[in-house]
Amino acid sequence: MGRDVFSDGQRFLYTLVGTISAQSILDYLAKGPARTNQLPQDAINMLDNLLRWINKEHYTLIKTGLFKESEQKSDMVIFKGFSASVRPQWKLRINVDLNFKAFFPSGNLADVIYNMKGNDMYDNKYWNEISERIKHLVVRADHYVNSDTKKKYSRRLKVYGLSPRSAQKQIIEDMNISIATYFQNKYNIKLKYPELPCVKTKKNKDEFIPMELLEIMPFQAPNLEPSVLASEIVRIAAVRPEQRFRKISDFIRTAIRQSPLVDALRLRLPSPNPVTAEARVLPTPRFAASNAFVSKGAWRTTSFKVPASREVNYAIVNFSRYFNALERTKRDIDSAGTQLGLHLRFTKCLSNIQVAELPNCFRRLRKEGVKLAICVLPKVGPYSDIKRASEFQEFLVTQCVKDGTLIRPNAWSNILLKINGKLGGENWELDGMEGYWRNDIVMVVGADVTHPGPTKINALRKSIAAVVGSISPNYMKYVAVVKQQDYQINDETPTAREYIDDMEGMFEQLLQAFYRKNNTLPTKVIFYRDGVSEGQFDSVVVRELGAMQRACTNLRVGYQPGFTIIVVQKRHHIRFLPTEKNLVNVNPGTVVDTNITHRREFDFYLCSQQGIQGTSKPAHYHVIYDDNDLGADELQLFTFYLCHVYMRCTRSVSYPAPTYYAHLAAFRGRDWMKGINNPETLLENNQFKLLPEQRDLMFFL
Repeated sequence: MGRDVFSDGQRFLYTLVGTISAQSILDYLAKGPARTNQLPQDAINMLDNLLRWINKEHYTLIKTGLFKESEQKSDMVIFKGFSASVRPQWKLRINVDLNFKAFFPSGNLADVIYNMKGNDMYDNKYWNEISERIKHLVVRADHYVNSDTKKKYSRRLKVYGLSPRSAQKQIIEDMNISIATYFQNKYNIKLKYPELPCVKTKKNKDEFIPMELLEIMPFQAPNLEPSVLASEIVRIAAVRPEQRFRKISDFIRTAIRQSPLVDALRLRLPSPNPVTAEARVLPTPRFAASNAFVSKGAWRTTSFKVPASREVNYAIVNFSRYFNALERTKRDIDSAGTQLGLHLRFTKCLSNIQVAELPNCFRRLRKEGVKLAICVLPKVGPYSDIKRASEFQEFLVTQCVKDGTLIRPNAWSNILLKINGKLGGENWELDGMEGYWRNDIVMVVGADVTHPGPTKINALRKSIAAVVGSISPNYMKYVAVVKQQDYQINDETPTAREYIDDMEGMFEQLLQAFYRKNNTLPTKVIFYRDGVSEGQFDSVVVRELGAMQRACTNLRVGYQPGFTIIVVQKRHHIRFLPTEKNLVNVNPGTVVDTNITHRREFDFYLCSQQGIQGTSKPAHYHVIYDDNDLGADELQLFTFYLCHVYMRCTRSVSYPAPTYYAHLAAFRGRDWMKGINNPETLLENNQFKLLPEQRDLMFFL
């Protein structure tokens, strides 16, 4: 049955297509064989939408967030608010947390660019940079006039770049007049800023509109480097646990419990207070053959467990005009290396090296016995070019360092952690990791897929998939396979493809690397998978598990290791507030596996890191497949220990090292693709064809 609705002169037709009952959620939560095991996602979505709808008068609704305040920056606007969703745990609960979201600033395009660039916006040497910054934004133009009614109207347009010349110099060829003159003649608009470039609004056609006549629509992606965006969000979102929980309780009390619509919809929330859950703190690992010890998730390394070499010849390749501390840098490197047991011998310092000369430069250094090139970069330097040259053209281990980093205290003690790992060394070893699973030979695998951003994307719009696997019994050394794959599931839907296309071929290569190192194959595989939402669990099991099992059969007939697949989720809104008054955040190793976990499935929350600022976020682990029959306690402890084998820092990290390494390897693939017009030169069957010398090294550190 359809019904007409009128609003602001517009007519809408809505039709009843079905009904959704909350009873399906109660059936799902109830015990007993007659109850359903199928998650009632439609009913949950309905309640999620109701939670947002009852707050629409007082909050701005953006996707799953409810926002009330914003903080304006020159290059972004950050909205502050809450997220609220329904979670079927042991009971039906509402999950509320603080929410922070960054967007591109809205408003007049010329004004926004001026806030970002100042008077530099008038200088054409900055126009390419501005063009990249605003590309793919949706803007509104209000200057159009209906030729019949003479009434003005608006159009929404997409930005495809900037004109090569300013509005007063860019000529419309078939009319032989400038764009500034055209708008004066046709629309009686005299431009305030004719010196500025115009905006290209057609993909395959030169159609330009003056920048000052366009309004940026709100709530668009900020189009910033992830590191820049993350640091700004972290700064604003760093709220201590007690303050965070107080804000959440106030929101629930005022915005949800006291809303008259809650009673009208017959919803009931008994208490605004957080749920209490039992937690355990896992034992802290110890180091093998070392007097170092872990305290609050951190430790000091007195000496590397396995230095990469007795002596490493290194050269400094300087790309920064501000670098003038060569002697101090040599002393700092020597001091840090002596302390850690890695002897580094300086050979030479090179400057004024052009990007095109990098392969020849690295070849000459290698012939001279140099094993490591330390590349000093300015704030914006040729990082991608260096990595392409050293990992695809002429083999040399490289370590890039920003010039500003060199003056920091103990900088080289941290940098050498990465250098030793890249050169094949082991920074430390946890006591008990080798032989943790008794007589089983266990390979740990991590996987991640990184997608192109919503606006700033590579020309091929490809995703990068990375899979890493352990090759040492103590789980300190890993190898990686990196491939590009199509971003979308198909041409009809914009949905990102989260599964890894060629898991069969990638995993087979990891098994071969394991065999080369150990002269045997693993009897068990523990697979930590990042970047998968709950709705995609089944596709991961069906596609990726099947692919890995086929890889085993391809390698050896009858070879059937056991598999445990664990999905690691970081994008959730569960936070912990310790009940002990002397604690700000929960201790590293805090694990929760009851009350707030899934009623039927094997999942747990583990906070493995010490909170440095704000509220610690636990990782959520779902064991979605396990024919190894691993016990919950030993798997949780093993997972916690894997958070201590990450070789880039002397502290436990927020999720297991193989997952971190897969993330780093995928982003290295993104770096390889930056600024290159013919990426196929780096690829073979969509796999990045690294130099043979790099394949078994941890190049991604």
